[in-house]
Amino acid sequence: MVMPRVQTSFMPVGEGGEVMPLVYDFQYCGKAAVTKDLAYFFNVEAQPSEAEEERLLRLYHSELTKLLGAQGDVPPELAALKTSLELALCDWRRFSEIGLGGWGDEARHRVQKVLDRLDGGRALPKEEAYIDAMQREYPASRNSRLRSLTPPTQREAERVAATNDDADGSSDSEVLELVETVRNRATTWSHEAHKSIMEKLGIQLHEGADVSSPRATLQVRRWELSKKAKMGMEKTNFMVVFPIMQLVFSLPGIIGAFVAIRQSPFVQGRVESIAIMSAGPLYLSVFFMRITLGLMQASLGNARRDSGINVPDQHAYKVVGGTADGALVLMDDTEPFGRFNRAQRAVQNHMEQVFPMVLEFFLSGYVFPWTTAALASGWAGLRCWGALSYADDRMARIKGNLPSNVFLGSMAGIVVTTGVFASLK
Repeated sequence: MVMPRVQTSFMPVGEGGEVMPLVYDFQYCGKAAVTKDLAYFFNVEAQPSEAEEERLLRLYHSELTKLLGAQGDVPPELAALKTSLELALCDWRRFSEIGLGGWGDEARHRVQKVLDRLDGGRALPKEEAYIDAMQREYPASRNSRLRSLTPPTQREAERVAATNDDADGSSDSEVLELVETVRNRATTWSHEAHKSIMEKLGIQLHEGADVSSPRATLQVRRWELSKKAKMGMEKTNFMVVFPIMQLVFSLPGIIGAFVAIRQSPFVQGRVESIAIMSAGPLYLSVFFMRITLGLMQASLGNARRDSGINVPDQHAYKVVGGTADGALVLMDDTEPFGRFNRAQRAVQNHMEQVFPMVLEFFLSGYVFPWTTAALASGWAGLRCWGALSYADDRMARIKGNLPSNVFLGSMAGIVVTTGVFASLK
C-alpha cells in the first residue's frame, strides 16, 4: 500500500494480532549511502539509547564486513561507518525538517554538533564555506579505503563532474563522498546485501524504511515473538501439565516416605509427635500452597506463550506518545546487557523458589533430617548451575532447573506423606 500522506488514521489495524500490510514512505528511498537507511531507522523506528545504538552499529558493521569480504572488497572501519552515520543524520534532518516538519527529530542535537564542528557555532556566509569546512573536518584521505571500494567507472564520472564544476572550484563529488561515506558498490549490494543485514537486525526494509502505524507495528512484533516463543508447546494447557509434573516430581518422596514410615522406628516416632501436636494438617496445607503456586505459574506460562513475550522478560511495556508510540519495551537479551539481565533474572527466579522450599525444608527435616539435607544440597547445587547457565543463554537454565525439581518435588512428597499419616492417627 502506497499512500501520498502517511498517517495512522489511514492504516488498517487487525483485531487478532495478524500480520498487517506494511506501509512505506517512498519519499526517502533509492540508492544512496547505507547509513541513510540507518539514520531513518534510528530516528523513526528504533530510537535506541546510546548503548543500544552502539550495539546495533557493531552488529551491522560485522555483517557488512562479512559481505564485503565475500565479494573481494576491503570493508570500512567501524569509525568510518559512525562518521558516515553522523553525516547521514544531517541529511535526515534536512529531509525531515523541510518535508515532514521535523518528524523524528531525535538527531537534532547530534546534527548541531556536526554544524558546530564546521562553523564553530556561527553560521558561515556561503555554501562554499561549508564545503571547505567539510573538506577540512572530513578530508578524503580519511576515507581512502572507502573511496577504493567505489567502482572505477563511477570514480571517473565523479572526477569528470568535479573538473566541470563551477568556477569556485568546489567539488560536488567530494561533498557527495563525504555525505555518502559508505557508498560501497550501491549498484551491486546496497539493496540486496544491505537488506539482508537489516533483516538480521529485525528490520524489514523492502527498499524503504517501514513506517507502518505504531499499532500495526506492535501487532506484527507480537506475532513474530509468539511464533518464536511457542517452543513446541503451541496447544499445551499448562494448568493441566504443571500439576501433573508436580505429582511426578513428588513420587520419589512419596514412595520413600511411605516405606520409611512403615519400617523406621525413628521416623515413626517423629510422625507420632506431629500427630500428638495435631500438626498433620499444617503439613498438608504447605503442600496445598505448592499446588496453588504451581497453578499461578501455569497461568503465567499460558499468558506468556499467548503474548509471545519470552524469558527473561517479566513484563511488557508500551511507549506512549512520540514517534515510537505503541512500541514494545522489553529487556535487552543481547550483549553486553543481555548477560546482566539474564543473571539478574536468575537470582530473582531462585528467590521466588526459596520461600516454599524453606517451609518444606523444616517440615521434612524434622522427620527425615539426613534425607532432607541431601535433597536440599542437591537442589541448591542444580539451581546454582541453572543460574550460571542462564546468564549465558536463556534456554540453558533448563540444564539445572529442570532436574532440581526432582529434589524439591521429593521434599514436597515427604511433606504430604508425613501430613497424611500424622492426620490419620
